[in-house]
Amino acid sequence: MSEDDTTPSSTQLWAVHLLPHDEHHAAPTKEEADAACVLINAAASRQAEPGMPPPITATACPWPYSAASYTGTVSDFYTLFLR
Repeated sequence: MSEDDTTPSSTQLWAVHLLPHDEHHAAPTKEEADAACVLINAAASRQAEPGMPPPITATACPWPYSAASYTGTVSDFYTLFLR
């Protein structure tokens, strides 16, 4: 992120953050993280009881862990979210 923390840099690593489980899954790009979140949130909304919040919420966020851990897990993205 840039100094103002609003503009992603070209080296920013991205993730899909799942709540309430507090899980982070590495994503190849912000665009792909955003797309996966749209699909996850739509599916979760369909599963919610009327008047209740969805059981899970996905948001795209910067990868919170090391670059090494990102490299070791980003290859799982397509298997986890877009099969």
